[in-house]
Amino acid sequence: MQKEIDLHGETQNEAFSIVKKAVINGFINGEKTLRIVTGKSGILKQKLPLWLEAEQFEEYIRKTDFDRNNTGVLIIYLKKNK
Repeated sequence: MQKEIDLHGETQNEAFSIVKKAVINGFINGEKTLRIVTGKSGILKQKLPLWLEAEQFEEYIRKTDFDRNNTGVLIIYLKKNK
């Protein structure tokens, strides 16, 4: 089962902290993907993919892509925890 996090109503700082914690915990717990609900428009949809390209996430994230069926959801594909 994929973990889903809804960022509606969160500020940029709150959203970044929530996503960072979810990515690290997901990696540690061996999750394969995370679904992040950003909404179909707005600043979080624009900023989140950029945040996740930062060096601090390189060891955790394999790739990201918006859901083909719901463009308001970003799917984060996590690397395997060795």
